[in-house]
Amino acid sequence: MEKIFLLINIVWKKTPMTIENVEKVETALGNFGDWFRFNGTTWFLYTDLNEHVLYGALSTVLTREDYFIVTRFDPATYAGWGPGNVDDWVRNRQLKLIQPPS
Repeated sequence: MEKIFLLINIVWKKTPMTIENVEKVETALGNFGDWFRFNGTTWFLYTDLNEHVLYGALSTVLTREDYFIVTRFDPATYAGWGPGNVDDWVRNRQLKLIQPPS
């Protein structure tokens, strides 16, 4: 199955943004692929599952009063900057996407 990048944004409205709750999110993400935490509310995920599967998993960790969105992320079309390690993380996985089959 083809791997894709997903971008996850959370607004911690009711659930407090504690280390324990962030770890719950990261445990859920780890079940679905390789993730990178950009900041306290945003993660990148490299996975072979779609956004609806991840939405379902995060729905068990967060409450209906919290806000979150899961969307596809196309590394070929993003603009912006962050720490160098985020660019490296995306670039290393992007190269896996475009390598010809062996």
